[in-house]
Amino acid sequence: MRWVLKENLFLFLLLLPAMVLVGVFIYYFIGWTVRVSMTDWQGLRPSYNFVGLRNFLRLFSDYRFVVGAKNNLFVLAVFIGSVIPIGFILALMLDQNVRFEALFRSIFLLPMALSLIVTATAWAWLYNPTLGINSIFQALGLERLQSLFIADPNRALFWVTVTAIWQFSGFAMAIYLAALRAIPEELTEAARIDGANFWQILVRITLPLVKPATVSLIVLLTHVALKIFDLVWVMTSGGPGYATDVPALYMFVTTFRQDRVAYGAAIAVVMFVFVMVIIGPYLVYNRRNEVEL
Repeated sequence: MRWVLKENLFLFLLLLPAMVLVGVFIYYFIGWTVRVSMTDWQGLRPSYNFVGLRNFLRLFSDYRFVVGAKNNLFVLAVFIGSVIPIGFILALMLDQNVRFEALFRSIFLLPMALSLIVTATAWAWLYNPTLGINSIFQALGLERLQSLFIADPNRALFWVTVTAIWQFSGFAMAIYLAALRAIPEELTEAARIDGANFWQILVRITLPLVKPATVSLIVLLTHVALKIFDLVWVMTSGGPGYATDVPALYMFVTTFRQDRVAYGAAIAVVMFVFVMVIIGPYLVYNRRNEVEL
């Protein structure tokens, strides 16, 4: 018994530094942000005069925040709705023992090795109406395909989302490839012997068995979409007008450019709640699976 207590104490002391760091830099600052969001802090000098929910009530009637939230929902739907099927299809292709698999896998994963700033800078050049993609169309005599891309207020958000899809599709592919490789070959072989074709195996065996990977991807990609900032900031700065504005960008501008710290904290709290609404069901789902196992 004494040996067990010593071992538990050793493990506790081993984890203590990490627990302290997480407690301070995550949970403490979350609580501090919530506190600041209910104050009247403006400018560089801290002010903690309590104003209740005034900042939040003002936020939901703020035109820029409402537009940014709608833009974020668009990014969320298009981003997840594209990355997951693209990643799954790429993983299926590589799982079929494609020749030069290592080469293709590296090519598809390469975008994930780039920082979002580098990606945004490169794609902003490609989207430049007088350079990049338009110059290729012009050289090929396909002027009718030229576009304003991110300079077009009606389509700018779509093209920013395309950039995010390009960056994260390889990540989804890697997750799905690992899930596909974990499926026992005996199951698919038995299905083939029973006369099942490719689509029947896909629908009845493959898709159900990669469901945990799909759920994890939805949570991770939702987190990315709701916090999207780097791409928007570098590519468009939220423009033209508010066409590509998102709450994360609005929070940054409000807090660090306009010095409205309390209002920026309110935006951060609302974003945090949105993320938790997504992560909460995922945690419940995982907990139920653990209990079943």
